[in-house]
Amino acid sequence: MDLSERGMLPDEWAAGDRPAWGDPVAMERLIRQIAASEGPGKLLGKGVRRAAAQIGEKARRRAPHVKGLELSGYHPGYMMGTALGYAVSSRGGDFNNLYAAMEYSWPAAQGAAVFGSPASVDCRSAEKKGDVIRRAAILSCALDSLGLCKVPALSLVGDFDLENEAKLAGAVTGKPFTAEALLAVGERIVNLERVFNLEHGLDPLRDDCLPEVFYAEGSDSGERPVLTRQTFEKMRAEFYSAMGWDRCGIPRGETLCRLEIPLPAQKDAERKSPTEPATAGRAGKPRNPSPAAGPVVAGAAIRPGRDPVTFDLEPNRTRRLKR
Repeated sequence: MDLSERGMLPDEWAAGDRPAWGDPVAMERLIRQIAASEGPGKLLGKGVRRAAAQIGEKARRRAPHVKGLELSGYHPGYMMGTALGYAVSSRGGDFNNLYAAMEYSWPAAQGAAVFGSPASVDCRSAEKKGDVIRRAAILSCALDSLGLCKVPALSLVGDFDLENEAKLAGAVTGKPFTAEALLAVGERIVNLERVFNLEHGLDPLRDDCLPEVFYAEGSDSGERPVLTRQTFEKMRAEFYSAMGWDRCGIPRGETLCRLEIPLPAQKDAERKSPTEPATAGRAGKPRNPSPAAGPVVAGAAIRPGRDPVTFDLEPNRTRRLKR
């Protein structure tokens, strides 16, 4: 509908396939066409990213998705934490994957107490959003691992501390749980998901981004969004730093070591020779060393691409992504 209003649909599309904005009859027709893979539905059924790429560059710039998943819930141009959460989410533009409700539900005093600034829970402020989204990511993954819905836990109760969830897990399992332990699990999952995505071709500086349209245009009322590209990139860099990742969005060796996540190079070396030390150029430390042993490497970087993923194991260096 957006492309139709702007005259960006392909010339070969029939007049009846060019719906006006807000036309409910056209909406139902398009849904049925998508389900049946007929007419424009055959293209639209591929999802926003693929459809926009086929329609053309102007459509691509307006396609509301991150990592191929369509955005849900909120306009990121007006909610800084939600914008950052959409971009860095493991699976793309889904607010439920990285539930940033703190930025619109917490009072300023609580934001100041937890994050060091009352502006951290102001939707239109970029201040401390890296810390806010780090906490949101860890909490979201912890709750997912418990099989709990985030809506009652984070929107209705809204504690964002996992104290009640730890008591619930202990009551169900008969084993002691603490909020700190659940948060540690959540942090480990966030990093495991990042490593998995990097191993399968994620390029963070390319993929942890928002569609260009959200930087450039305002709402129908004429009010321009707060978000600028410069603001977004600053928030993203702060999130990477808060997570213990390098400036390219790649988990540092010491972060993975602390969380006892094996380096891909370690796993590869152990599969080839489980009883012998890794060869030169591979990680020569044992899997999951104790914290006292120090990090596996000082500055590890994953290089995604078609070839098997490896880490740059040169100490004290962080290299940009290479293919």
